[in-house]
Amino acid sequence: MSTRTARSTRRARWAGVAVLTALATTVLTLPASAVPAPATAVPTASMGTAADATDPDDMSRLCRDRLPIIQARAAHLIEVLESGPDVVGSVEWLRANADTAEANGRPERAQLLRARADLRATRADDIARVVQRLEDAAATYCTDVP
Repeated sequence: MSTRTARSTRRARWAGVAVLTALATTVLTLPASAVPAPATAVPTASMGTAADATDPDDMSRLCRDRLPIIQARAAHLIEVLESGPDVVGSVEWLRANADTAEANGRPERAQLLRARADLRATRADDIARVVQRLEDAAATYCTDVP
């Protein structure tokens, strides 16, 4: 794999993490959007209402279609991050590359890879917390949805 391809794959994977976090935040803050607007706001047809935020069709689509996809994506990311040194992108893979760089006389590269591995390990914890919040949201909001 060329450096450009590896860089693109890395960017795409971390972009996926960002999208996952944004989607989870959107899903988990859904009830907050049902809070009525301040008295100074004048409702218009394009603004929608609090009832639109909890529309049964929207909730059904969210629970039936979107949540399983988000949960599967998060589970896959955790699986990759927690895999061994043979899986590209895992924490152990980065540490193995750092050891190789150290052995080849590239201490700066090794230090960079170890720092990246440490950061990625914390991201795995963050994603695990997002997965837990998604499961809690599904249990709370998707039980009554057809």
